[in-house]
Amino acid sequence: MGELIKILDLSAIVLLVFFARLYYVKKEVSFRLLSALLAVFALCLFDRLCFQYRFFLYENSPFLIFFFDTFQFSIYPLILLYTLSVTKADFRLYKWQFLMFLPTLYFMASVITGYTLKGAEWQREYLQTLGEPAPYTSGPFNSFLHGTISSLQVIYIVLAIVNMLKTRNKYRSSFVKLKGYNALMLILIATLLISILSNHTNFDSWLYRLVQQEIVLFDLSNIFISGSFIAFSLFYSKVKVVELPSYAHGLNQHSNDTLSLAMSIEQYMREVKPYLKWDLSLSSLAVELSIPERKLSETINHHFDKNFADYINAYRVEEAERLLTESATDKRSVLDIAYSCGFNSKTSFNRIFKSYTGKTPTQYRHSEKEKVPI
Repeated sequence: MGELIKILDLSAIVLLVFFARLYYVKKEVSFRLLSALLAVFALCLFDRLCFQYRFFLYENSPFLIFFFDTFQFSIYPLILLYTLSVTKADFRLYKWQFLMFLPTLYFMASVITGYTLKGAEWQREYLQTLGEPAPYTSGPFNSFLHGTISSLQVIYIVLAIVNMLKTRNKYRSSFVKLKGYNALMLILIATLLISILSNHTNFDSWLYRLVQQEIVLFDLSNIFISGSFIAFSLFYSKVKVVELPSYAHGLNQHSNDTLSLAMSIEQYMREVKPYLKWDLSLSSLAVELSIPERKLSETINHHFDKNFADYINAYRVEEAERLLTESATDKRSVLDIAYSCGFNSKTSFNRIFKSYTGKTPTQYRHSEKEKVPI
């Protein structure tokens, strides 16, 4: 297990350095910040390898054993800055923001003064006790400061999430969607949970007893978080504001004209096909259309003479008929088609489909297959 962790760490370091270099050559501030974040993750993982080879480093560069570990205090400030850079079009770096990195510089100095200035006998004994506590946490002041800064890391993530919520609210009344918003929000929430758990001594001890490997949580959490940000940058790069098609504007313009509103809703259903989502509800569709839930319900009842469930199922059955016809000669299963059309079970699909067509999906497929010329 120990060798596997070392290989995993080394592989992650190589990949992080590669992506850090890749993003650094790009001129956008967001890519430069992401490059710095990945470089810091790589340095933190490299520190773990240094610690595992601490007795070798003792003979050469002893301060390196904990020196790179101090970069962990730059992770969450960089995540906050990166989040701001991908959500704000006018984002700029200001000098005062670099104050967030003072703890890293201070703890670096503490490592040098708290370790290298000690005698050789103390250093050897220190390494044999697995380096507890770390040089930058020794002494009442350093211990207090370390605890305070560790708690502050969580606040940085909370601020990043608050910024995301503000961005969402800014465009809530507009006919736009934020591409990449949900992905980044999930990454930040996962990072917040990991940060809370990693600072919880009991959980850390439990994980250690479970796998019998030190620093596993730190390694895996760093690899997961950095990998998530790399994936976000590859798929989205930024949280982009995408204007919705013209029918969305029609919903706003004709909000008091029920006939025009009904036509806009119909256009939305045909073009976007929200009924393909199995968990679509009246409230979620109202949010998508940016109209009151009551107004949507009244429009469907009045103009289509159906309740919401029947209105959605009609579209789903129509889509199922199309797929069953197209797949009359192939091997696509009925259950697969049911899920593709927004039904959440084969039973409900058979029941609803038969109520609309008079046939079960299998019977309908057979009848369509007979129509296909040999």
